[in-house]
Amino acid sequence: MTAEPRFLPAGDATLGVYSDEPDPAAPQTGTASGPGSDIGSLINASQTGDTPFEPELFDGPPELPPGMAKAALRGAGRADTAAVPAIPKQAALTHVPRPLAKPAPGGALDVEALSRQIGAMLIVGFKGTRAEDPDVQALGELIRRGRLGGVMFLKHNIVSKKQVVALTGYFRRQAGSRPVIISVDQEGGHIERLTRAAGFRERPSAAEVGGMTERAAARLYQDMALDLRSWGFNMNFGPVLDVNVNRNNPIVARYGRSYSADPADVARFGRIFVEAHRKAGVMTSVKHFPGHGSSTSDSHKGFVDISGSWSEKELTPFQQLARAHAIDTVMIGHLYIDRYGAPGGGACRHPCPRPSSTG
Repeated sequence: MTAEPRFLPAGDATLGVYSDEPDPAAPQTGTASGPGSDIGSLINASQTGDTPFEPELFDGPPELPPGMAKAALRGAGRADTAAVPAIPKQAALTHVPRPLAKPAPGGALDVEALSRQIGAMLIVGFKGTRAEDPDVQALGELIRRGRLGGVMFLKHNIVSKKQVVALTGYFRRQAGSRPVIISVDQEGGHIERLTRAAGFRERPSAAEVGGMTERAAARLYQDMALDLRSWGFNMNFGPVLDVNVNRNNPIVARYGRSYSADPADVARFGRIFVEAHRKAGVMTSVKHFPGHGSSTSDSHKGFVDISGSWSEKELTPFQQLARAHAIDTVMIGHLYIDRYGAPGGGACRHPCPRPSSTG
C-alpha cells in the first residue's frame, strides 16, 4: 500500500502550490485526507502550524477583474518582428487534456477523467530527498497514473547535484511518455534553492543583472538554464517582472529581486531570462502580476493592499513580453487593488476568490 503523503503548506503557486518566500521557515506538514494515491489527498490536504496560506479547492476558471485584462494585454495581439521562438517541443505543455463534455441528463460524470484533468493542472511541493521516501513514492504514483502535472523542488529537497539528478530522473521515469513538469525557483541572488552549500554555483540577483550589458546577461542566463536542464528541470519560476517602485519594499527591493525602477529595463532583462531558458528547453513563469514592486508589506505574511501605490506602469513589463510572445506562464501576486474589484463592478475584500496561478 502506498504511504499516505504529507504535503507541504500552501504558499505561492503557479499551476499548483509552493512558496517563493526569500527565507522560508522549516516546512510544517499536515496529514492528507483520503487514499494516498488519489488526487483528493493532494487538493484536500489539511494543514498545521502557522502557514502563510491555506490550500483551496479550485471551483472554476478564474476571471480577471474588469479592466485589468485589457490593461495588461493592450496591444498584445500585434505582431513583433523580434518575437522569440516557441517553447521547444520537449518542454511544451501538451499533457493537459481537453475539457470533459457535459454529461447527458441522467448520465454519470467520468470521475477518473475529471481527476486527471484537475491533477494535470497542479504542481506541488513535497517532503523528501530520495525516491524511496514515502511522500516521493506517493507523488510518483500520482504522476504514473496521470493525476499530477508536476513537482516543485524547494531547498529542503536538495542535498547535492547527484541526488537532484537521481530524484528528477525518478519523477521523469514515473511519467513514462507523458510530459511532467519538474520545477524549481531559481531566480538568482537570495532566491536560490540550488545553493552553494549543496554544491551548486550561485548566480547574481536581478538587481545585479540589471547593471550588466545585455550580452553578459544573456550569457549568464544561458549557463543557468543549461545547468537546470542538465539537472533534470524543465521549468523555472522566474523572471521577476516587478518594477522597483518602492526601494523599501520588504519582499522585492530588500532582496534585489527587481532589475530596475525603469519598466523598459525590467522588460528587457526579463525577456533575456525567458529567451535563454527557452533555448535550453526550460519553461518560465513571469511574476508577480500585476506588479509587487510598490507594496509596503510582504504578501507571504498577510493581506497586501496596493491600491494607493500601484500604477499601470507596473504592467509595462508584462505587456511588452506578451507582445513579444515571451510568456510561458504567469504567476499572480496575492495583491489587492480596489479599482479592480469583483466581476460586475463590486470590489471584493479579503478573502477574495483566488486565481489558479498565484504567488
